[in-house]
Amino acid sequence: MMKTISALLLLACFIVAESCSRDKKTTPEPTTPKEKTYDNYTALKPGNYWIYRSYQYTPAGEFEATEDYDSCYIEKDTSIGGSPYYKYCSGRVGSAGVSVRYLRDSLSYMVDHEGIIMFSSEDMGRVFRTYEWGPNAATPLTFTVTEQMIARDVTLEVPAGKFETYVFSRTYHYPPKVADADISIGTWYAKGVGVVKQTMAVYFSDPQLRFENRLVRYKVE
Repeated sequence: MMKTISALLLLACFIVAESCSRDKKTTPEPTTPKEKTYDNYTALKPGNYWIYRSYQYTPAGEFEATEDYDSCYIEKDTSIGGSPYYKYCSGRVGSAGVSVRYLRDSLSYMVDHEGIIMFSSEDMGRVFRTYEWGPNAATPLTFTVTEQMIARDVTLEVPAGKFETYVFSRTYHYPPKVADADISIGTWYAKGVGVVKQTMAVYFSDPQLRFENRLVRYKVE
């Protein structure tokens, strides 16, 4: 009788152990979801700088190099409304005038201190902002302006090298019955570098008065 009881106890222990073994094999270990990271296209870090050469649009339909250079740099980081921002300074080399914007990365976006989106590596095609612009010193007209990302993986060659870029566009839509063609200016961003080219218009009543800034030298960390 004792042998029978011992055998039954051993069998029960074996069944329990086998069951536990199966549970260990089939029950996955809990995992903590990883936070998604995004490639850095803006290079917002104090000490980073970029030097651009200016090119002017010619009646021949080409951009011709000028002797003007622009310098852009991140002067420092700061806090606005509890969020980290970077002081982005730009101006003509040799000039005392400096333009300042405060920028920050927000997931896949770059925004300024007013919340205006200036770049996204993920959000293509959606219009970020629509507003009216003019009349002013550049034009007697009133344009409707739209801003959005329009392209990714665009190969671009500038004096600083060849880059794969994402393109942010600002389009000025002429008032009805004034002109058929709109004016678009763009900013090209390269991963790990920042802005490598930017187009701009001076007087919107004269399409010939357009310029480009192309990257010639930079330092980023």
